[in-house]
Amino acid sequence: MRFTTFTSLFPNAAFPALGAFVRERLRAVLRRGGGEASVVAPVPWFPPVSGFGSWSRWGSVPAVEKDGGIDVHHPRFPLLPRVSERFHPLLLEAGARRTVRRVAGGSGLLDAHVLYPDGVAAVRLGTRLRLPVVVTARGSDVNRLPEIPSGVQKVRRCLAGAAAVVAVSESLRRRLAAQTGFPEERVLVVRNGVDRGRFAPGDRVRARRHLGLPVDGRILLAAARLAPGKRFDLLLGALALLPKSLPRPLLACVGDGPDRRGLERRSLELGLAGVVHFAGEKAPEEMPEWYRAADAFVLASDREGHPNVLLEALASGLPVVASSVGGVPETIDSTVGILVPENTAEAFAGAIGEVFRGRFTPSAIERRAAEFSWDAVGDRLAALFERVAAEGARGGEGSRGRP
Repeated sequence: MRFTTFTSLFPNAAFPALGAFVRERLRAVLRRGGGEASVVAPVPWFPPVSGFGSWSRWGSVPAVEKDGGIDVHHPRFPLLPRVSERFHPLLLEAGARRTVRRVAGGSGLLDAHVLYPDGVAAVRLGTRLRLPVVVTARGSDVNRLPEIPSGVQKVRRCLAGAAAVVAVSESLRRRLAAQTGFPEERVLVVRNGVDRGRFAPGDRVRARRHLGLPVDGRILLAAARLAPGKRFDLLLGALALLPKSLPRPLLACVGDGPDRRGLERRSLELGLAGVVHFAGEKAPEEMPEWYRAADAFVLASDREGHPNVLLEALASGLPVVASSVGGVPETIDSTVGILVPENTAEAFAGAIGEVFRGRFTPSAIERRAAEFSWDAVGDRLAALFERVAAEGARGGEGSRGRP
């Protein structure tokens, strides 16, 4: 079996943490199903000049990279944030067309991640190349769909033209059906997995010393992009509401984004100097140590698909406090953490206080983490890809839009 993964979410030299879950899934499919794969990961065109924040980093992404023996191609496409969002799929398709034709011409299928814009562009490219396309809904692509001009109509056409549709959670499957009218039964749910060889409990004191964190006291870890939807502002408010009679945990915020400066100012206004540590963005290979250094994990997002950080936290032996949104309740139950039904600082303050009372046992967390295996993900998707590629080679339409 040979296939090509098409996605704008894939690690590269400038953004090593980007789309690490896509890479892990790709590796799992190859490990369990064999065959060969290549990656076409388009990046926005931008001149390699300073002064434009993270946008200037795109200019340093090489045209071709090797990732564990897999060729990763980075064609350029023009993009003006927000201004060209409605044309994003067309720009993506135009920029990637020549590369996809050259790289994927002999592939059995295109494996596209994120429905909009990547999936829409991939189905158009697949039609041109007569290649079947498997599209995967991951979260923000579905959650933000109503906000994108003509986005729903474009995704409807994408789903109708795909050979198979995958979603990473049951809640995402239901939401996709509600927004587009696409039948739920034609969407295959394949949740994300976690590498329990990398993410596992370890020496907490040693990890803290290695990271320069306080050896004593409790540490609450939050790992996400510092952007509005991740609601780090709620976490700061929750810390400020914790009783002063109790020792406050250190909140370690791993990630970067547009909200960082505002959050740093807000933490000072709330009197949280020394209580909040903004660690910045970390490479994927650094993350296991951050989990080992923590006592608990927290996620306050307004919306989610099936967040990998929760799986990584569980595999590392951490109890979790998380907002009850998207696929989060499909991962976190009462044996391993606390679901917060209302996204308020008061609700999170109460849940953070509760999670440190010690009612979550390592054995329960380990059992839950064991349910999320990349090998199981690889088995299911390898079987799906083989079927889709075989039906595509026969020129059949029987699998169109079927799980």
